[in-house]
Amino acid sequence: MNPTAISSNPRRGFLKALGGITAGLAAFPRFASAQTGASPPSRRTDAKYMGDFSAPKLEKVKVAIIGVGARGSGHAAQLASIKGVEFVGICDLVEVRAKKTEASVIKEGHTPKVYFGEEEAWKRMLAETKPDAVFIATPWDHHAPMCVASMKAGAHVFCEVPIAYTLKEMWVIVDTSEATGRHCMMMENVNYGREELVYLNMVRQGVLGELLHGEAAYIHELRSQMENGDLSGIKPVISHICNLNVI
Repeated sequence: MNPTAISSNPRRGFLKALGGITAGLAAFPRFASAQTGASPPSRRTDAKYMGDFSAPKLEKVKVAIIGVGARGSGHAAQLASIKGVEFVGICDLVEVRAKKTEASVIKEGHTPKVYFGEEEAWKRMLAETKPDAVFIATPWDHHAPMCVASMKAGAHVFCEVPIAYTLKEMWVIVDTSEATGRHCMMMENVNYGREELVYLNMVRQGVLGELLHGEAAYIHELRSQMENGDLSGIKPVISHICNLNVI
């Protein structure tokens, strides 16, 4: 029996794992560096908790979407099929993507306005269509600014992950949500499964005592969505590789 051989395997495995973690952080320098030294800002005296806020009921919900690539086009198709939805706007930089999604939405009886070709076209869409809800499926660095602008335009927001790059951006989103009375939801399905909601209810009911810290993570590999398949020739930024949720 060779004790050196036995002890070296775990060490080798640890070093490999450490190397993988280091490589992962190197791939996201902005995200990693942005978290250092961040602290919650001083809260307004009139800050309100939005978790149990219920917006007034709408008989018809006017919906607009920003970004209709591999992920956004699927969202648009699902939204268009929901009873009570009026699809009012579609925006994407690439004309062929916008027009393709328009065609799928029209099949469900909607007549949306379509915007494409300009970096700021989404702002014009918000102003002209006045949606009740905006869905965002764009590259990561656009998420927080689009969330904030959409809420200020009067819409509730549903945003692909991650909702923001930095803690500072997250607090701006929180402040804007409270100030406008508009929900801003990160579209992370693992937050809304039965197990997750049961556990959340247990925490809120005090079943587990005082919760001091909670942390969860998973890796969702979606490089297959890097190919648009729409002849645009544009390779999109990876829309969802790693998601970190802290309770």
